[in-house]
Amino acid sequence: MSLAKTSVQIAVAEGVAAELVGCLIQFITKYCRNTGLGSHSNITEVSNPEYHKPRGRPPKRLKSYIEEDKEIAKQHSNREQRTCSYCSGKGHNIQHKADIANKENH
Repeated sequence: MSLAKTSVQIAVAEGVAAELVGCLIQFITKYCRNTGLGSHSNITEVSNPEYHKPRGRPPKRLKSYIEEDKEIAKQHSNREQRTCSYCSGKGHNIQHKADIANKENH
């Protein structure tokens, strides 16, 4: 752990946080005068940056191969069988029926 974090934890546990704060204020005022930084009020506080919403459509989420396999299997299980417009039979279409008829005739 860092020295500052350890110091704060000990001060809070022992109930002497005010003494630690006093020591820190003395330290800051002493070294601000010696270094020429002025008072500690010149130190600016850093805050979190503001959220910036990007323009345009958000990027598409990449799917894992497991999700893709599940999606493909679902599409195959829900697929309807072809219906022939000539004989209304299931499992073939009129083009395939014509191919079968030509093979049978030859």
